[in-house]
Amino acid sequence: MELRRGGAEYEEIAKELGFASKSGAWMAVNRSLKQRAHKAADAYLSKSLAELELLHERSWKRAMMGDLKAVNASVGVINARTRLLNLGRL
Repeated sequence: MELRRGGAEYEEIAKELGFASKSGAWMAVNRSLKQRAHKAADAYLSKSLAELELLHERSWKRAMMGDLKAVNASVGVINARTRLLNLGRL
């Protein structure tokens, strides 16, 4: 990945890293990009879920005491969590 970021062509990367062809180098770079994207998505998901949990904790107690604004906030948090986790289609 670092070689490609530095401007190296796939043929150069293949030679440098011992791949039989430039397609092997392309697959390695592509795999690396996917791994980085998954890590970034996982970090975003974790952060967002933690934020939603905090919001839910803050509104839930008031909702259980009959505060309608807090009920609506809690429902909104539950819906947001459902969308974030893609659970709406179960």
